[in-house]
Amino acid sequence: MPGGRNLSLRVRLALRLYRLLLYVLPPGFRHHFGGEVFRLFRDRLQEAGDPPSFVCLGGFGVRVLRDFITALPGLWWAALARGRGDGGSAINLDTRSLRLPRRRGRIMASFLFDLRHAARSLFRDWAFTVAVVATLGLGIGLNTAAFSAVHGLLLRPLPGVVEPDDLVQVYRTWRGGSEYAPSSIPHFFDVRDRNDVFDGVTAWQVIPLSLSAGGRSERITAQMVSANFFEVLGVRPALGRTFLQEAEGRGEGGHPVLVLSYGFWLERFGGDPQVVGRTLVINGQPWRVLGVAEEGFRGPMPVLRPAVWAPLLMQPQLMPQRAVLDNRGDNALNLLARLKPGVTVEQAQNSVNVLATRLSEEYPRFNEGSGMLLVPQRHAGIRPEFRAVQIGMSALLMAAVGLLLLIACVNVAGLFLARAQDHKKEMAIRLGLGASRGRLTRQLLTENLLFSVVAGGTGLLLAYGVIQVVNGLPLPTDWSLEWEFAIDRPILVFTLAAALATGLGLGLVPAIRASRPDPASILKGELSPQGRQGSRIIRALVVTQIALSLLLLVSARIFLGNLREATRIEKGFDSDNVLLAAVDPGLQGYSQQQAEHFYAELLSRMEALPGVRSVGLARRVPMDFEGRSRTVRVPGYTPTPGESMSIQHNYVSSGYFETMGIPLLGGRGFIEEDSGPGEAAIIVNEAFAERFWPGVDALDRLVSVAGPDREVIAVVGNGKYRSLGEPPTPFMYLPWPQVFSSQMTLHIRASGDPEALVSPLRDEIRAIDPNMPVYNLRMLNNHLGIALLPARVGGITLALFGVLGTALATVGIYGVMSRTVSLRTREIGVRVSLGADPLEVTRLVILQGMRIVVLGLLVGMVGALLAERAVRGLLYSQTGIDPMTFVGVPMLLAVVALTAITLTARRAAAVDPMEVLRSE
Repeated sequence: MPGGRNLSLRVRLALRLYRLLLYVLPPGFRHHFGGEVFRLFRDRLQEAGDPPSFVCLGGFGVRVLRDFITALPGLWWAALARGRGDGGSAINLDTRSLRLPRRRGRIMASFLFDLRHAARSLFRDWAFTVAVVATLGLGIGLNTAAFSAVHGLLLRPLPGVVEPDDLVQVYRTWRGGSEYAPSSIPHFFDVRDRNDVFDGVTAWQVIPLSLSAGGRSERITAQMVSANFFEVLGVRPALGRTFLQEAEGRGEGGHPVLVLSYGFWLERFGGDPQVVGRTLVINGQPWRVLGVAEEGFRGPMPVLRPAVWAPLLMQPQLMPQRAVLDNRGDNALNLLARLKPGVTVEQAQNSVNVLATRLSEEYPRFNEGSGMLLVPQRHAGIRPEFRAVQIGMSALLMAAVGLLLLIACVNVAGLFLARAQDHKKEMAIRLGLGASRGRLTRQLLTENLLFSVVAGGTGLLLAYGVIQVVNGLPLPTDWSLEWEFAIDRPILVFTLAAALATGLGLGLVPAIRASRPDPASILKGELSPQGRQGSRIIRALVVTQIALSLLLLVSARIFLGNLREATRIEKGFDSDNVLLAAVDPGLQGYSQQQAEHFYAELLSRMEALPGVRSVGLARRVPMDFEGRSRTVRVPGYTPTPGESMSIQHNYVSSGYFETMGIPLLGGRGFIEEDSGPGEAAIIVNEAFAERFWPGVDALDRLVSVAGPDREVIAVVGNGKYRSLGEPPTPFMYLPWPQVFSSQMTLHIRASGDPEALVSPLRDEIRAIDPNMPVYNLRMLNNHLGIALLPARVGGITLALFGVLGTALATVGIYGVMSRTVSLRTREIGVRVSLGADPLEVTRLVILQGMRIVVLGLLVGMVGALLAERAVRGLLYSQTGIDPMTFVGVPMLLAVVALTAITLTARRAAAVDPMEVLRSE
């Protein structure tokens, strides 16, 4: 090569760019082989001469890059051999020959030859490569993204926790009630101190806190935890220290300290190591920062993103107006325990059953009819009560992407079969020259595996993009929840397995068929028995494509119909034009009297605003999944053995029923006088009245709850309180503030667009208290999105996959039918030469093609009926597949298939018989 000064600008630029490219290699590899790789590029550039343009230089660079990629396996092998001290492991890239130890060298040289041949085929036939890689990459990528979601929800161990498989969640059970009920603080102390099967028991509860900084207050999500929380989970601090049982586990109200989450530390304090010892104003009081939890740890609920953790014994300061340290009737804590070494879940369950019996005898008022249930942490998912839905939706998602991958595989199988037919003469000649069938099969399998690996890499890129989009989707909930799906080691293993499985599965049959041609038949141009068998395989592929596409489209139609039915379900209230805003004066240190005055003034101000029709307060919002309940006693009603008398309830103000559009079936709504001393009113729904006073007017009846006997002043219609799919459930409403709660949600019904009231609402709250935080500002319809989430995920996902599946099937059907016609070119040419009418030929091809399509539709409808039965438990409506689905979806696919067949039939009719006979 001439000196650097005599090189053209283009060549010098190419050499510099190539040197930069080498820096993507590992340092050790670059040290051993960087010079050899660069010399290869330089020598090839010298052979090519000075390229006339950058365009030619670009094409030349692609060719050199191809050679570089095909040489990489040999380079890696030599690097390994050199690291082991094997002799003769150098590589001569100029001659492209390997000097490796003999036995391994022969095997590796053969493999590298196949790999280079496959890479050249990949670059040479770029249209085929793009079709295969795009089709398989789509299927593998969506499967990888779906498996990442399933793994993150159901399979991934708790991040940052030591030995998470030894953890169990401890729930209370109530006879005739919930199986997954929380515990009270005294009950937690009993379980912690009176068991012999746990190494430790910890408690946690999600709570809101008010953080004051920079002259303003904001609401943050926190977890109130027992002092042994980090010790039981085995979590180490990234900075400072965590809670200690000897310190924060003793003395009620004496330890105003916090542990920050790693994410909150980075976002709020920029990763400042001096944060330890700093004072934060929480709920109007100073709290000292003890430390920062290790990176990645979020607590027992991975989707929750808490900002801080606070000690359980600070409960009165953390939750003003609700001191429950000694209250056995206030059940809100979640318990988590670590099994002792050698103790099984069954042994621990038997032990806590004995403890539950003892507690029922010691505290019959609070424990009668209750028990305890252990759930292994690895089986809990987000929440055990939602596990069945999580499993169902995960199975549905994996089935949908699995069907899409099957359609993609069928398409690619057709392409590989067609390619094998195109290469049959080449294979016959190579066999005639002495090549073994095993050698040809191995070469074709290597080529197919290379396609699959490239498709797997493409799928990983697609999966990464999909996961980033999903992680960024906001969840319609009050708490700081977010998805944290990622491509970690199990996901990479899954992707690699999927790519290799598809490569072997798709390439094995075409490779074997291509390596076993009938040389005599092929050289004569005759259709061999293998050719006729290939035609049958191609017809089977068409049937499979039609059936899978129909199954996917019908499933999408079912879930879109389910989503439509979910939006039409009678909720028992009017959710249109309602604005929600949560406020909690207790977090600012307000007493009950001050909080009542604050809410009274706020209601008065909001009612006076233009555009406001009515305003009301409520402790909970419908379908918030809280499920608050109280035990009731109904005079004159004797419960049956095992019957639960715990009824869901809500605390509401006057104006609530009017604002929510809840119909009164009899009586009147709450008025301000119902909250006064000595008054005892209650409003029940229709299901409550039918359960306790069937066939009798419920007005003026008595219900004993929250103190004295309360008189029923109204009966309202049934509604949906926790989920859209729940049956009619007894429910009761108690007057606020007679039953007081500091945290309330303002419900505002607007005469127009409720979003126009957001700014005036903030102004009115600041006018009363400039430091009062308002949070969870949202429309009621948007809030209901969390209840519609399963239906939306199922409907939108399957609809998207149905469209993609149909597109893949359309391309596949056209390709396979085109291949079928090309295999019959000789037959069609003979027919036309004997006088067959072109229209007759067209009709013949269409009829034969549509027979295959009809068979595929029949198979697909059988599969769709079976699928509908399998997913019926996930549907709101049990009406099954409607006639429109039975007729419309098959007709849609039939039209798509007919279009593809017609195009191929017209091409068949245009065959020139003389050309066909001349080729014979």
